[in-house]
Amino acid sequence: MCMKSEYMFLTMVIPGPSNPKRLIDVYLQPLIDELLQLWHVGVRTHDHATNQAFMMRAALMWTVNDLPAYGITSGWSTAGIMGCPICMDDTSAFHLQHGRKTCYFDCHRRFLPQDHPYRRNKKAFIKNRQERNIASPRLTGEEIRVRVEEYSSAIKQPLIHPPGYGTDHKWTKKNIFWDLPYWTTHLIRHNLDVMHIEKNVFDNIFNTVMDIKGKSKDNLNARKDLAIICNRPELQVDERRLNVMPKAVYTLTKDQKRNVCEWVKCLRFPDGYASNLSRCVDMTELRLHGMKRHDCHIFMQKLIPIAFREMVPEHVWSALTEVSLMFQVLCSTTLDIRKVQELEDSVAVIMCNLEKVFPPTFFDSMEHLILHLPYEARVGGPVQYRWMYPFERFLRELKKKVKNKAHVETSIDEAYIVEEIGWFTSHYFEPHVTCKRRRPSRNDDLTREHERISRDIFNHPDRPSGALKKRYATGQERHMMETYVLCNSEVAAPYYESFLNELYKTYSPDDPLIDQLVTIDFVGWFKSRCRWVDPTRGMKVHRHYHLIDVNFKRVYQKDEPFILAQQAVQVYYTEYPSMKRDKIDWMAICKTKARRVESHWTNVAYQIDEEVPVPEVNTNNQTYDLHDPDGLQLIVDLILAMQHGVGTSRLDEDDEDEDDEDSFDDYETNEESEEQDNNSD
Repeated sequence: MCMKSEYMFLTMVIPGPSNPKRLIDVYLQPLIDELLQLWHVGVRTHDHATNQAFMMRAALMWTVNDLPAYGITSGWSTAGIMGCPICMDDTSAFHLQHGRKTCYFDCHRRFLPQDHPYRRNKKAFIKNRQERNIASPRLTGEEIRVRVEEYSSAIKQPLIHPPGYGTDHKWTKKNIFWDLPYWTTHLIRHNLDVMHIEKNVFDNIFNTVMDIKGKSKDNLNARKDLAIICNRPELQVDERRLNVMPKAVYTLTKDQKRNVCEWVKCLRFPDGYASNLSRCVDMTELRLHGMKRHDCHIFMQKLIPIAFREMVPEHVWSALTEVSLMFQVLCSTTLDIRKVQELEDSVAVIMCNLEKVFPPTFFDSMEHLILHLPYEARVGGPVQYRWMYPFERFLRELKKKVKNKAHVETSIDEAYIVEEIGWFTSHYFEPHVTCKRRRPSRNDDLTREHERISRDIFNHPDRPSGALKKRYATGQERHMMETYVLCNSEVAAPYYESFLNELYKTYSPDDPLIDQLVTIDFVGWFKSRCRWVDPTRGMKVHRHYHLIDVNFKRVYQKDEPFILAQQAVQVYYTEYPSMKRDKIDWMAICKTKARRVESHWTNVAYQIDEEVPVPEVNTNNQTYDLHDPDGLQLIVDLILAMQHGVGTSRLDEDDEDEDDEDSFDDYETNEESEEQDNNSD
């Protein structure tokens, strides 16, 4: 309830047009004053349940921001080598020589146990390097407070960075939240936003595997950095032929990309589950564009294991599937502490499996932050209280209220006050008055609680008489009741007529045997109308990742009993995009929630209700050949590279994201240039 837009407060509107950045503490001062009053004094509040007044006290649990705003509110800059706000200065990130961006490649082996075989591997990660370091434990609130106490706030020194900034630390200020007396005791003060992390990780994976020009992390400069950092000679660019890049096994061919795009174009989801992805398919350039964050959310968790299962080698598919299933576990509405702890222990292995496949350019700050998500899930609880989906949609509704672009803030403020008044007064309207709160949803069948749908066979008035007695019906009595209900029900009438038509092919309509056959065989024939997949020959379950496939050509030929509705789970089926024919009859199963289970479906990001099993992470110390000898070599436009200087190409730069809020690479570049300007000053 607290995450629904009706119960959110628009506490402040910060005037534009420029972002206040580290000076946001100036605008947060009234909020901090109110939080201090709520903590020390409280506010007199009326309790409607007991009809009494009490002193209500409140505390701030945490903040939820995307990564750039995380750095603004926390005071630790999220740009550059020390950009991880959890690892802080204890990091082994570095700058790429040719890519010229921060890289977190091979920063995760130090989180493994001391005896893990990946620590001794000198070929799959940074060449000729063994990992002997151990990751430092997370700093407590008191330890962080001791560090920031020596720095001044942005209110006192708004334009001066603390001494040692950029070399010893990345603290830009002592943020205003440290004025709260309980802020030190919080285990989580600022949440990593799972929504933006998942979206950016999906973009990197999909664009690299699909080899999208300008967005892929595998480009000319990436291969140059690969030759310096890793021992993967099969993927290195020949110095004598700079215009040829060997094809990697983790990228698709043109025919494979066309197959995947056609598969996405034919996908059909349950209503309200995801948007129409066919509108995002560009068959000319063989890419997807214009996908919303929720579409990336669905694709990352449900479709990546299906889309690439037949397209890439097993070790590449396993690495991608482990990341996909990890996000399923983290985004579930129900969390088991033991399973989350198990995921926290194995997330470093998942990251190392990715590092064994993709080039160093692939691993920016977004991929590194995956490492810290299981801990926050274990401490903070389900993700629906810690991600940006409800707030982004709330901000979207606020932006719609702008009618006067000359006074944006005032326009939002006035429209918000009017809406709040209307929402409050609508609770006191007469039942016949139509208002926004009582507006039926898009798929409402317009029935009310007092208008219960009931078939005429159950509609006869009656009342109990005498004492209550219980008796179990015999098998014959149960069969007679089922026959009577099915033969006299409007719902089963078409099936009853179909059964009679089959009997009329053998018997005449006046034959007395028809009534006997109806009594004996109709119930069993009606049950056999359901298609029951043979669980032995017609179903496969992946032994590690628990993915289920079914074959509808391998069904039971005998009658099977029905199940209760409570025992059924709503799923949808999809085919595999494949260049082979070994899975032509097999369908992948994806679970979903029934429409009526969750109210206001369209305003809530999709989550799985039940506990999701933690994937069995593959620990294989084998080094694979990442060159695809059957694929065509990629031709790089050397003229385009030379236009921008030797060693620098526009091919290695990501195009600016269609959504500015999701583009963290540009933010890092701007922050680093800003730091250089400040240092030069």
